[in-house]
Amino acid sequence: MFKEQSYLLQGIEVTKDSLLCHLNDLITKGDTLTQTQQLNIIRFIVRDVSKKNDITPEFIEIVKKYGEFSFNVLLMDIEGKNAKSLIQLINICQAKLNKTDNREDLKQCCSEKYIKLIEKHFEFMNKVCHSENNNNVENKIDDKINYIIQTVYKINEFEVGSKIITHNLKSIFKLFISIFEYLQQHLFIDETNITSEKILVLQLSKSMTILENTLKTLVILYTRNQKLIKKEADSILSNIEYIPEISVIDKDIYQQLLKYMLIAAYSKISINNCKYLSTMCSIIFLDYISDPQCSSYYILKLLYPKLLTGTEENTLEAMEEIYKYLDSNALAYIRANNEIKNNLNFTNISMIRALISNSRIETLLVPIVSKNTENNQNHTLFSYCLDETNYYCENSVEASMKIVAFESMKKWIEKASECYSRKQGSNSDQKESSSIIYQQIDNYTSKDICNKFIQFILNNWSDPVDTIQQKVEAILEVLLNLILVKSQYKSSPEFYNDMIHDIYDKLLKLDYYNKTRYGLLSIVVPFTGVDQCLSIQPDIVTLSINVLRMDTMARIVTNFIGVFYGLQIKEKTDDETKEIFDKYYAKPLCDSLTSSNQLLRKNVNIYLLTILLKNNKNVFNQTIDKLKSDSYNKHENYLSAILATIKTASHVIGNKNKSTEIEDGKLFGGIDKELLLQCFDMNSLNIRIDAFGLICENAKEFEFPTTTELELFREFLPLNMHCAIPEFRQKIESYANKFLSRLRNGILTAWKDIKKIEKKKRITDDLTKKKEKLMVQINHAEQWLNELLEFCIQSIYPDASYQRGSIGLHLIEILINVFGITEISLPSGFDIRKSALTKEIFPFKLPIITERNVFALISAINIPYDTTRQSILNIFSKTEADKPLPGIETVEKVEELLTYVLSKLNSPRAQDNDGAVLLGKILTKKYINQLNWDVKLISKDEINIDQNVEGEAVFIRFIRRIISMIDEQIKIAKNNLLYAAKRYPMFGLFNFLNDFLISLDYDKYKKDHLEELRKVHKEIYERIINANEIVLDIIQNSSPEGPMPDVSDIGVAIDEIVNEFDESEDADATSKGKNFNVTLNCCWRVIKSTSQILSTLLTKAPIQKNDDDKDYILSYDQLIEGSNLYRNYLSTIRHYGAIIAIYPGYIQLCKKLLNSSQEVFSSLPQKWLEDSLNTIKNSNKISITRRSAGMPFLILAILLSEQTSNKVLLPHALSNLIEISRQPFDTETYNEKCDLPQVHAMNILRSIFRESKLGEDISAYVTDTMILTLEGFKSPAWSIRNCAMMMFTTILHRIIGSKKTRDDFSSVNFITRSIFVSRYHNLYLYLSKLLNEASALMEKDSSHVQQELFAVLVLLSRLQPNTKKSEIETDDKDLTSIIKSLRSFAKCSIYQVREAAARSLVPMVSNNNINQFCIDLINDYWVLSNQNGLHGSIIQMKYLLKSHLIIGSYQMKKEFVDNVLFMIMERINLMSKDYNKCELTRAEYINLLNEILFNEDWINESISSSKENPKEQENDEEIKNYIHSKCAYYRKLAFEKIKDLLFNEYEYAQIMGTWYLREHCTNIIMKVILSYQELIDPSENLIKKLIKDPQFEVRQYTLQTLIKYLNEVTTKSDQRNEKLEESLKDIIEEIIKLEDDKHECLSLKIKIIPQLLDNSLLSYELSPQKLCELLNKLKEIVNVTYKKHLSVIIESIIVYGFVLNKIYKIKDQINDEAYIFDMMKSWFNIINKYNNDNSTESGALSYSICSSIAHMEFLLSHDVPELLNEYIMKIYFILIDYLQNDESNIRDSVTRIVSKTILQQNYILSESKALVCLYEKMDETFKNRNDYQANMKKSLFYFDVDSIDQFILNKIKPIKKSFFLERPDIYKENLINVQNIIRYINPTVDDIQRIVLLFKKLDSTLHNVQSEYSNSQLYQVISDRDIFVMIYSILIWLEKCLQSNECNNETFSEINEIISNWEKEYIESFHSLLIEIIMSIKSIVYKKLTTVSIINNENNFKFNYVNRFFLN
Repeated sequence: MFKEQSYLLQGIEVTKDSLLCHLNDLITKGDTLTQTQQLNIIRFIVRDVSKKNDITPEFIEIVKKYGEFSFNVLLMDIEGKNAKSLIQLINICQAKLNKTDNREDLKQCCSEKYIKLIEKHFEFMNKVCHSENNNNVENKIDDKINYIIQTVYKINEFEVGSKIITHNLKSIFKLFISIFEYLQQHLFIDETNITSEKILVLQLSKSMTILENTLKTLVILYTRNQKLIKKEADSILSNIEYIPEISVIDKDIYQQLLKYMLIAAYSKISINNCKYLSTMCSIIFLDYISDPQCSSYYILKLLYPKLLTGTEENTLEAMEEIYKYLDSNALAYIRANNEIKNNLNFTNISMIRALISNSRIETLLVPIVSKNTENNQNHTLFSYCLDETNYYCENSVEASMKIVAFESMKKWIEKASECYSRKQGSNSDQKESSSIIYQQIDNYTSKDICNKFIQFILNNWSDPVDTIQQKVEAILEVLLNLILVKSQYKSSPEFYNDMIHDIYDKLLKLDYYNKTRYGLLSIVVPFTGVDQCLSIQPDIVTLSINVLRMDTMARIVTNFIGVFYGLQIKEKTDDETKEIFDKYYAKPLCDSLTSSNQLLRKNVNIYLLTILLKNNKNVFNQTIDKLKSDSYNKHENYLSAILATIKTASHVIGNKNKSTEIEDGKLFGGIDKELLLQCFDMNSLNIRIDAFGLICENAKEFEFPTTTELELFREFLPLNMHCAIPEFRQKIESYANKFLSRLRNGILTAWKDIKKIEKKKRITDDLTKKKEKLMVQINHAEQWLNELLEFCIQSIYPDASYQRGSIGLHLIEILINVFGITEISLPSGFDIRKSALTKEIFPFKLPIITERNVFALISAINIPYDTTRQSILNIFSKTEADKPLPGIETVEKVEELLTYVLSKLNSPRAQDNDGAVLLGKILTKKYINQLNWDVKLISKDEINIDQNVEGEAVFIRFIRRIISMIDEQIKIAKNNLLYAAKRYPMFGLFNFLNDFLISLDYDKYKKDHLEELRKVHKEIYERIINANEIVLDIIQNSSPEGPMPDVSDIGVAIDEIVNEFDESEDADATSKGKNFNVTLNCCWRVIKSTSQILSTLLTKAPIQKNDDDKDYILSYDQLIEGSNLYRNYLSTIRHYGAIIAIYPGYIQLCKKLLNSSQEVFSSLPQKWLEDSLNTIKNSNKISITRRSAGMPFLILAILLSEQTSNKVLLPHALSNLIEISRQPFDTETYNEKCDLPQVHAMNILRSIFRESKLGEDISAYVTDTMILTLEGFKSPAWSIRNCAMMMFTTILHRIIGSKKTRDDFSSVNFITRSIFVSRYHNLYLYLSKLLNEASALMEKDSSHVQQELFAVLVLLSRLQPNTKKSEIETDDKDLTSIIKSLRSFAKCSIYQVREAAARSLVPMVSNNNINQFCIDLINDYWVLSNQNGLHGSIIQMKYLLKSHLIIGSYQMKKEFVDNVLFMIMERINLMSKDYNKCELTRAEYINLLNEILFNEDWINESISSSKENPKEQENDEEIKNYIHSKCAYYRKLAFEKIKDLLFNEYEYAQIMGTWYLREHCTNIIMKVILSYQELIDPSENLIKKLIKDPQFEVRQYTLQTLIKYLNEVTTKSDQRNEKLEESLKDIIEEIIKLEDDKHECLSLKIKIIPQLLDNSLLSYELSPQKLCELLNKLKEIVNVTYKKHLSVIIESIIVYGFVLNKIYKIKDQINDEAYIFDMMKSWFNIINKYNNDNSTESGALSYSICSSIAHMEFLLSHDVPELLNEYIMKIYFILIDYLQNDESNIRDSVTRIVSKTILQQNYILSESKALVCLYEKMDETFKNRNDYQANMKKSLFYFDVDSIDQFILNKIKPIKKSFFLERPDIYKENLINVQNIIRYINPTVDDIQRIVLLFKKLDSTLHNVQSEYSNSQLYQVISDRDIFVMIYSILIWLEKCLQSNECNNETFSEINEIISNWEKEYIESFHSLLIEIIMSIKSIVYKKLTTVSIINNENNFKFNYVNRFFLN
């Protein structure tokens, strides 16, 4: 490409200084350069040419050459990689020439070349259009045609090129016509009987891409040359004489292009993009006729002939000829389209959009003389477009169609607005014409039409498709503009005011948790200003801020508030701005920042405060001042609010109040350093992380962190790295990254300043001092960073918790990213050239990758989590590629480590296997891929392979060694699969091989080792197939996940699999089952690992493109073979784990193929899709269990791989699947053992609808699929009904949205009925039909209903009523029918149907009709003769009133009370047993009264009430008082009857519904007791009656309600009920008897005791004697009576502590120390007993123990007698254990006990801090007790110290079990415990003797391991999690013992004798943390025995040691 331009420099000598030197470089070597290198040279040329201002003749020649060169290369650059830079160069060259007389030279030169090129293109197109070609040739032709189109497109993008195109436009049009002729042969084939499969093939073909590119280019050509084309086209069509300067079009070109545009638009084959573009082109062509009447006439005649009558007034001769020409071809497509009954298609709406956008308004407003309109003047193309647009907006389901429909609506409104904005003509004809136009536009933009537009906006803004949402917003913007310009034109503000008021009214009446409200208000408010919004709703800001308690609303609400606040303060003074904030924002903002709702606090801080600060920085000071006021400074969340505000402000506006160091200790906006340290220790995660963020975040990125900040950062980490909350850890890492980046930037700035000082010629004393000060800063930072690095390295010890290890590794990653390993990573914006830094860029290098750290990172692989291991891999990936890792610098060392890797790869446990694979990946990537070392694989087991394998390249030999090992394992598996599964499971080696192949650089090796790569890939293929053949029988078994497979389904004998290699001689069936599970686990992991390798091969290795391609590794046949393997596995395997493992690889393969530019590849997925669909269609014999097993994944993988916006495979697949699902089947031949095609199709559909990535694309198929699902409920086949059930849930979620727990209080995940009808109109009609049928069937037999009915009712019940959303109620003829059907279901004899129908009525019945509906229900159904009807109608009324009363107006409520409630109370006898014998209807009637009379929310609230009209509000208040008085009367009447019913009517022999009846009665009685005491006779104690009720459920509900009251109500509470409290005092004596025959009630009686005896509401004191009696009863209950009832035990343990604490407080009054001691001992025994309980309920018991201990606050917070100290100490040990419990609620409880009770702190500590403090407190309290020391020493070792040798050896043995129990206490960190304990224990002589023996045993065992294996193996053994902690415990205890005075010389000599024999290599086999202790021990021993210091010998060791940290 570049070399061909050498003629430009012929005869020219190019020197280095010449301007042509870059051109010479490109011509001579440009073709060998990379694209980046080419671009860089072109940029240099652009820079040099643009800088040259001296324009000489020589320079002009050079510029011409550069311009000609750029143009030539642009024409030849097929892929267009350098197009942008070349165009820039041409533009620069032309700009230079424009300043001279040679401005036309470049254009002329380029034009000549382009004309020649066009001629070549013509020849080529003529040749291909008249010849037949094979597939390979067609591919090349398609590529060539695409290149031709791309050339035109590229040349048109710059000025010179655009002029050339214009001059040659006629030729280009002819060229494009020849392209269309080619497409007609290959794409636009006969569509008469075309199949969907053929359409799909054509849509995916390259011809479709050619068509799309051609149309895109034509649109550009038409629009850029519009004037030229239009004039000439008009002259041709209208027969007007016109001689153009440049002829661009003739009649033949016009009719040919128009023909192909119309064919492309109306062809079934065209994809949507082509239809969209071709409709635009068609309308542009048809509107070229200058006469609007003629233009309109031919648009109608060609496109909409049905709209025309027979009159032909506006004909043109030329157009008539064109019409005749088109009649036989293009118009046939249009007629075929118009004959389709359902005319809802993409072409039609695209044409409408094109008409609106691309036609003149005059054309659109020509009256249509139509058969169908009475008033012809009002019917125009413009009105027709509006009608069609509205129709499509209402009825479109497919997202692409809906988008174009809304785009059309927007364009239509814009067009209407343009008309109003146009100036009227001056003469009378023009004025008359304008007047007619305005009159027509006026009719089209009436208030009703605008309201309709608004309704579309409201219904569709929340559409799940983002593009639709954007289109809707655009419609609202243009609609507002239309309203404004229309009112301005008419000089009538009423229209504007009315419309804007209506818009606000609708938006502000929307639910506050509706996103539509805020999205649209953000558009409306800027248009109208804030004052109008505030006049309608003054408290909008406060109410909007409250919505931030929901995460999903946060962004959109804050965006609205930001817009609102910005408009409020625009152009305001500072005082006015302050006043606005104080008035509208200060209180709600501070209320939210101090709220008890965590989500609200978080969202206000993150989103709201940020956006307010961005609008106005003074918000910070105003907020802080407000928070410090008396209203907030005593609040529990005050500190959190202050910190959050300062942190956010620091991030947004910088630390304004901060200097480098403040002497008075105040920093960060006045916050004290000590306060921050205190914040670090607090339990609140928000306070901790905000305090940390405060020191880390700073808007000034180059400000050097202060010494205080560095100290605080270091103080924060130790106690916060173990947090279990992921979000907290992520924030730590994020803040640390910001802080360390700022530190690096600060060091860089300081170092730059030092270098500047050094370069100065004269250095003053001030400069010297400044330099010294800067150096001190840098040195301190270096020391601090080294300490931080050391701390991180020590934090990743092998047994580290996931939390600690994860943060430690991420911090190391951050250090590498920020400070680099060899070179510093410079910050963005730091220009090294402008600084004084040239050689020494940074003052120091951080020693991150040292030998010690390398081995620490390798040992951290034992932390068994993927995240930590990935971090380790990331760290090693950043090391220098050309150097070995420190400490692993020889081939032998690498081979040693790989031997360990191989041993772990043979472990059946995935955990061990994954760690080994990672280590193998690190080693092979470094030493084989990067360093090219020839490393052997040496295994120390029975598998020995020949290391001398074939292969010239090192990596090939290494792969072959892995293959040899795989071969050996395959042999073993063939002989005995179980033995292989336990010892040589294959999947480990396959994973190892896969990771090696992933890191292999194919581009690097392909050139020199192509043939070797082919061979080795073929060998890998063979091993994949061989391994899979062995395991497939198991995986394809009909029940692969059961304990034993079905023998008939397996081709091998089960006994051979199960019995061989059984260690026990008499293995029973259970062990056989376990063995099969081991085998199964191995099999599916083999499938997973081999499929991953297959995916790697197929996606990474170059594949053969055609027969001529020689540069490939995998042949085309291998690709097909590999894909067939995937498809075979997915269609036959039944093990879900195996399917999920294979699936990702198949997706990757499909993605690669579909995105390929080679049609031979891109067409494969479509063929596979067809094969899969045909397999499902044509076979009844596929029997796959478990929801069609892999079949859904087989199809879903292909659909997910389709990346284009215009998906064609997805609609094709969905259509086919729906069609298959609808097919009837022969019920006589149906076999339940075989899955029907319909079942597979429905399962696949379900999986497609569950896939969130396809959400937007499948919305059009929701209706058809839901109808299909509902039809499936009727099927006679159980399997189809089962599929329908599962599918229904999926589609329901797709329609409604899944309900989230957090959003329970709002309706954010629901849609209203009108939106549902709008989106799914056809489904709505179908549901209406179903309900009518079901109703008719039920009328005949009320016990039989249609099977799909319940699903329909569930769907309808999930909708919301329209009234709450303020939609316009539209006429809906189906609604009346639906309501009638639903109402009739009240009589159904099936309870669930009655209930579901009642719920479904709620969204259907309008709020205005509720009263009449209820009256009709009472009149029609409230008769005793039909109890089902009575029951159903009451339920319907209950749900309707519950939802509608609260949102109704007060007038509606008054009518309800006067009419409906009156009729309900008239029938009060319905609750009487004498009148009504049915318990269920009596109960439901009472429940209805409960909802109306005993729940006043509906009276006190009304969403529909007006807040802007004072008179209306006053009237509402009067009605409210009236309703209260009427309800009070009815309430008294109802209560007396209900009370009588509950207490006087009980029969022990209960009938059905008795409890239901009494439950509602009890509920009402308790409501009266709590809220309506005036109804109760003062002499009557209702609570006592309820507590003694014979029915235990009554007692239970009563106790639960009382407990809730006592928990929630305080002395200052508004809900306090003093009469109730008096009644409670009367029942205390009854309750503490603890007599109840039901354990449920007894546990509640026990639970309520603390709330009765220790409550400020009651102030009740029990006598000491009764307290003791109560304690004795509790003791008996726990130990004797109720030991089997867990709920009683739990409550008894808690209350035992409470009562014992009360007794201990008054021990002087009891005066019986023996009794107290005995009870204390009993309490501890109970706690100890249940603390050691290992049952499944241990968590609940532990929590109860915590609560019991918490009640013992007096005992724990005061000095106690020595006698009790033993028990207190044991309690401390229990608390220490609980502080490390896995359950967070238990840890939280204990931190509260430790902080408040034991340590007497005024705040709650964090878990880690509480643990440290508790150890300190325990030592302070009990350090002189012998049993304390004994217990502490016992806690030091969590293993059996006498068998450590066996413990270590067991760890080395090969593992034969695939599964093992997870280690309990995941949260607990044993090493941290050891570090805490070691501080407080003191060794005795016995301890010293024992530790010496332990040390000897440890030394002996480890030396045995070393002699049997190697130092590397020993290192790995010591790095085992459990062994590491064990050795650490022994060594650190030995170190402490040696420092003791009790240690004698003999002990020192013994230890010295051992460690003096330790060789250097042996010591280096230990983990670095252990080496530090060993070095310390050596130092202690040598100091004791010799005078020589250890330091002299320290250089013998490779590692440099620093002081070790205590991690906690």
